Amino acid sequence: MICLNGHGRNGKSSYIKLIEKLLGFDNYTSSSIERLTGGASRFEGSNLYGKLLCSIGELNFENKRNTSILKSLAGEDTQVAEFKKKNPFNFINYAKILIATNAVPSTKDKSDGWYSRWMCIDFPNQFAEKTDVLASIPDWEFENLVKKSIRIAKELWEKREFTNEGSIEERRARYEKRSNPVARFLVERCIKEQGTYCLLNDFMVEFEEFCDAEKIQYRPTRQEIGKQLSKDFDHERKRMGNEEKQTVYFGFILRSRNK
Repeated sequence: MICLNGHGRNGKSSYIKLIEKLLGFDNYTSSSIERLTGGASRFEGSNLYGKLLCSIGELNFENKRNTSILKSLAGEDTQVAEFKKKNPFNFINYAKILIATNAVPSTKDKSDGWYSRWMCIDFPNQFAEKTDVLASIPDWEFENLVKKSIRIAKELWEKREFTNEGSIEERRARYEKRSNPVARFLVERCIKEQGTYCLLNDFMVEFEEFCDAEKIQYRPTRQEIGKQLSKDFDHERKRMGNEEKQTVYFGFILRSRNK
């Protein structure tokens, strides 16, 4: 699965349109994780039959079934599908999953099989142009791009990996960095040290500033952050104070307060 990650007006849609133009109208489709998991239509799987590309928009991985479906589709496993008023049939999915999202969502699936299927590509730039860039490109340029792509595809098939693809652990780190801003904040803006503590109020203020500076759209709630600090990162939680009780987490301190 290839994930195009970045905020609006950064070229993700134009890139997908470019790929669709190269493949041809009959060779691609679009869907959503809700439709593919059967939530909207049990016939959605048949839309992938005979396709080379399936583009998907924003994702939600709270339901682990969603990750299982995507792993199956990305692994070229045998799929079961059916057309309306027809018998179910088996087919191998060859449609590459191309995801365009403003924020890579966190997931409960921490398996190697999940991370090994992901390739996150950042789209960090924003463009002011409102014109259709692809419409201004002559056909001979597209033809040259196809020729070059075919040559590179042969090399890719021989190597069986993309340039800078990385190991599973490196992919895991890239995914978590983009999907788990709390973990990233703890690494970049905090110091883990016994005998130290951090007020949750102070944490929230700097975390919001961090998200603003890094243009992070997905921001967990105060309650979700507290749960992560306690369960995922094993920091002890207490309520402290005489008159006005405040929530405190032990075992780390904000770098800005470590003076």
